[in-house]
Amino acid sequence: ICGKNIYMKRVVLFLISFVLVSQSYSENYENLDTIFNRVTKLFKQEKYLECFDLSKDLYEQSIEVEDTVLVFNSLYYMGFSNQRMGNMEEALDYNLKAYDVALLLDRLDLQSSIMNNIANVYMVNDEDSLAVIYFEKSIDFENQLIVIGRGNDRRQQLASRLGNISTAYMKLGRCEDAISAAEEGLRIDKEVGRPNKIAIRLNQLGNVYMKCGQLQEAIRCEREAYSYFEKAGSKYGMSIVLHSLGDMNKLENEIDSAIFYYEKSLEYAKSIENRLLIKDISQSLYKVYEEIN
Repeated sequence: ICGKNIYMKRVVLFLISFVLVSQSYSENYENLDTIFNRVTKLFKQEKYLECFDLSKDLYEQSIEVEDTVLVFNSLYYMGFSNQRMGNMEEALDYNLKAYDVALLLDRLDLQSSIMNNIANVYMVNDEDSLAVIYFEKSIDFENQLIVIGRGNDRRQQLASRLGNISTAYMKLGRCEDAISAAEEGLRIDKEVGRPNKIAIRLNQLGNVYMKCGQLQEAIRCEREAYSYFEKAGSKYGMSIVLHSLGDMNKLENEIDSAIFYYEKSLEYAKSIENRLLIKDISQSLYKVYEEIN
């Protein structure tokens, strides 16, 4: 009887221990989901440094619990936040690591997202031919996902890829391809109904029109894009559009207006501490002042 009691005590202790461990793991997992939600919220709020720091914490904890999807998500936002801050070398490093995880997971959607981000980094670094290769592969993946029935979710991603590749085509002087891709991306986003993405697509199309010599169409697109970004309170978006409007007014020899747009663009870039934007806008201001002195 004594032996039986000892055995029963051991069983009870084991069960209690199992429940406590399971509860601890469950609470930790829920905590990681909460952290990830905060990461995405910080990114949407354009708090990119805070987003990176929290993503790094999420990455370390995700490794501990062996959650591969969260490992990918944390690397994704570590790369994307660095990209938005203008830290392109760091962005590429994290994106390449995330791509390895996406391959491990055998997920086309994740591979497509990272290929798009890698392409954007290459494009910022003026490696446009290389960027086009990654964008085209990402577009191919999105079309495959649409065929297998992923619906509007993947159509939205396709629109994004088309807008991005239009910029790469534009930089390579492929105007016809650039306009076609940008207009198709805008058409899809208007059909799906995504105001914030419509703004991005309008900005991309405006820049394409400007490069291809259709200046009035370009200005119309940028002004429409600005209204969307202003309504959303996106300082990043407003800064990009104002920079483009500065370039367009400079082309029209409206120097005072160009300076006004550049200075306002710089103000927004500084407010979100985006080093790449600050550098590009400052160079534009320097060049316009150099020409009038």
